[in-house]
Amino acid sequence: MKILSYLPTFNKNQKNLRQILVDADGTTITCSRCGNKGKLIKYIAKGKIKKFFKCNNCEYKDNKHFNASANISKRAIEYLKNIASSEPMC
Repeated sequence: MKILSYLPTFNKNQKNLRQILVDADGTTITCSRCGNKGKLIKYIAKGKIKKFFKCNNCEYKDNKHFNASANISKRAIEYLKNIASSEPMC
């Protein structure tokens, strides 16, 4: 699945916003701190089943959505770094 992200360029003088696509596969089960695979653990809170992420390597625990969003933002930053390094300098 691909997630559409908007670059934060909300300047009133800037009319066009650039859009990028970031691949979101595996972002829920990949640790946003160390990059290793983890697992999703289920628990029941207030009658609802909730899942959180736990890393097998560094013992990091977080909400699965927060972990995935951190991984997606890291991928977007890497994509932008690659674009910036490939553009010719003026």
